[in-house]
Amino acid sequence: MNHALVTTLGACGDIVRNVLACPAPTADPQRQAVQQFAFELTRALYPRTNAYHQIWLDGEELIDDHVVEEPLYGPTYLPRKFKIAIAYAGDNCVDVYTNDVGLVAIFSDQQQLTGFNLLAGGGMGMTHNNDATYARLADEIGFITPSQVVETVKGIVTIHRDFGDRVDRKHARLKYILADRGVEWFRQELESRLGFQFVEIQPMPEFAVDDHLGWHEQGDWQWFLGIPVENGRIVDRGNYRLRSGLRAVIEQFNLPVRVTAQQNILLADIAESARADVESLLAEYQITQVQDISPVRRRGIACVALPTCSLAITEAERVLPGVIDEFEDTLADLQIADADITVRMTGCPNGCARPYVAEIALVGRSLDKYTVFLGGSPAGTRLAKPFL
Repeated sequence: MNHALVTTLGACGDIVRNVLACPAPTADPQRQAVQQFAFELTRALYPRTNAYHQIWLDGEELIDDHVVEEPLYGPTYLPRKFKIAIAYAGDNCVDVYTNDVGLVAIFSDQQQLTGFNLLAGGGMGMTHNNDATYARLADEIGFITPSQVVETVKGIVTIHRDFGDRVDRKHARLKYILADRGVEWFRQELESRLGFQFVEIQPMPEFAVDDHLGWHEQGDWQWFLGIPVENGRIVDRGNYRLRSGLRAVIEQFNLPVRVTAQQNILLADIAESARADVESLLAEYQITQVQDISPVRRRGIACVALPTCSLAITEAERVLPGVIDEFEDTLADLQIADADITVRMTGCPNGCARPYVAEIALVGRSLDKYTVFLGGSPAGTRLAKPFL
């Protein structure tokens, strides 16, 4: 894991879990500028504890017993997990409104980064038959300049630390602070901690979702290729050898890999001269590409559910392909086979596949039973409502 630059530090901890940004590996200066903010926030919000690196043997600490102070999280850390996403105005490929903090990058007519529209209080998790828990989209708080980003996000983390519910974990996310105390209270509390007032939210174009599938110019005379991975499961099944084929193409062409919030894979740094050879190798392993799948399958997402997740109460990943088969048949019968409909499925109500912003969502309720949610926005800007 260290060789792959992957860490499990705080993976299930009550800290900032992740800072998500658009994965498209382009040389576009705008996207690179935003990616740098993702790196900067990650460094600023990283826990300082050395406990992750401790080694114990027979009750004896073998490294050191030096206690590291946590200037941001304090001795008790946060009441619950905390998630951050950065989007581009017009492209919501990271589902920015479903996060505790969202930043939407705003650029001038001269393509210079002027700042970010700040969002706060999103979250997907809920519990069936508990009206005190619910999915929620983030509220618009204000506009901040690039120099204000790190301190502003730190300030929001401290509000969660200081005001989050430490009695009931089901009510401990940041979204409930905004819901219970109000957006104006939150804005004023944050401004008092930062020492400056927010500017009004800047105008943004309507959001869409770019899943980055297919071939795209990367810049610097290179390309990247988005490969659809149904429900994120990289596996060999019969003649469809996605796992073996990805390994072959990555090793042969020495390609970097990125993953997307839609559970797909991006292969980067492909030379123009290598495109045909990459296509040939993928075809040899019968790897499906975006032109080979329907729009409804392209947009489908499921959580891992059974048998992988201990929280799952029913199936999701293993059965959604069959559900999509039925959708495809029905849409074809209705002569709308090209309908671009977002369908998501989860094995419990915790919302890992972000079902509550899908147009159609099947949320596990008990074994082989689901609550149906309808009416979310394919752009991730409107919540679905329970229907059945």
